[in-house]
Amino acid sequence: MRAFLAILLLLTTGCATISSNDFKQAVLVTSEPPGAVIYEKGQRLGVTPAFVPVQRHKTPHLELQLGDQPPQKVPLNTQYRWWESFAGNLLFLAFAPVGWVIDWTSGNAWDIQNPPPVVLLAKNKMKAKKQPQDQLTLAIAPPANEATYVVEELGEVAQKKFEAEGKYKVKPYLDTQPTFAKHGSASGLSDEEDERNQIFSALQVDRVFVSEVKNEKDKSKLSGYLLDPLTKQKSPPIEWNLDGRYSDQKKTFFNRFKWLPNTIFVNFASSSARFNVADREYAAEYAKDDSSAEKFLRYINTIGLSYQERPRENVKGHWKWSFVPTVNISQKTIELTNIIGSTDLTFKRNFINAGYGGEFAYISRFGTTYIDLIPAATWTRIHYDGNGFSGATDRYSLGYVIELGHTYFFSEHFVGKFFSRSISEDSTLWKKAFKGAGVSLPSDTSVSSITVGFAIGYYFPQGAIRH
Repeated sequence: MRAFLAILLLLTTGCATISSNDFKQAVLVTSEPPGAVIYEKGQRLGVTPAFVPVQRHKTPHLELQLGDQPPQKVPLNTQYRWWESFAGNLLFLAFAPVGWVIDWTSGNAWDIQNPPPVVLLAKNKMKAKKQPQDQLTLAIAPPANEATYVVEELGEVAQKKFEAEGKYKVKPYLDTQPTFAKHGSASGLSDEEDERNQIFSALQVDRVFVSEVKNEKDKSKLSGYLLDPLTKQKSPPIEWNLDGRYSDQKKTFFNRFKWLPNTIFVNFASSSARFNVADREYAAEYAKDDSSAEKFLRYINTIGLSYQERPRENVKGHWKWSFVPTVNISQKTIELTNIIGSTDLTFKRNFINAGYGGEFAYISRFGTTYIDLIPAATWTRIHYDGNGFSGATDRYSLGYVIELGHTYFFSEHFVGKFFSRSISEDSTLWKKAFKGAGVSLPSDTSVSSITVGFAIGYYFPQGAIRH
């Protein structure tokens, strides 16, 4: 069982820093003269200068070939990923060595450095043939703006302005936006070199328009520059005034509604349920069932769905309120002793709740601190066993979810969360379950439960699902 849980933790939480892109890293390869074909293990990756995806490994290398000359081997320097691999796995304590071994053997523990320009020794001083210069291609990075609900529209505005000028072949903003969002650039271009390289490798464009939005009293201003991915050179500033305050109040309000969850969480937490009966409080104990299923459920506690916003690297700290969805699924076996008229009762409670409500949050590069106040519809089923009675009862009810917590993205897709959550219990259903077990509770009996702990979530970027 321990081995199974270790594997589950690694695969579902990403503690071994594995994601769909982590096994490969984008590397900038240049040569003198340019025009050399880049190979990795016999596979053609591109022509210098270019960003190419290279398999992570402790001692990777490429081969460059100019014309019909023999290929020239180019070793690549690497360094250990102390934060992503070592520290990321250390969070999981006893399971950390498993993550370290997986990272080491897969090559995922290493960061590849961009090689210096490669001087190719061509016989007879052969020079690469100059190719005719086509129209430069351009991609538009999502404009940096605290009001993320207008970023998509402003990106399309920039696209139309560049298309009207006719100087560049502009890639449609809605086609490139998912790539930016996937690599930490949902609002503004990431400051992380590896994230940028992944973007440049995926898009293969000559220029990227990097901009920010500034809202004034009666207008918005879009200002930025063109970035050459290969040379890192920036163009002179480009600035446009946008007519009117770009989003009216009605649009601003409705864009605060986040309709669909984009993150699935597995909670590793402790829960407490308390029963207030005749002004006396009884604490529930969670049964230590010997079955593998119960042991497994004690580890994962609750599976939940929610909406998360990944802060960009260069975001300024700001407050934000919005409306967000939540879904929670849980199963617990609870033992109660010395309740009125009983010495030993066991309840198995299953519930599913779903709600939509307000979230007030402070967002910064260090994560998001938030409080959720969400009305929720709940279905609860309670199976009772004790006092010679056994049976089950279920009911739909309306309640609430109150959650206070802090989230932090420690990789492209994986997010950690410390939280305290209070979910309303259906007191009427509990009294019905007790009655079925032969115990009558007073009408003023109340039930409350609180869950406190840590959760690991997998985040689906905004651009991964069309909307």
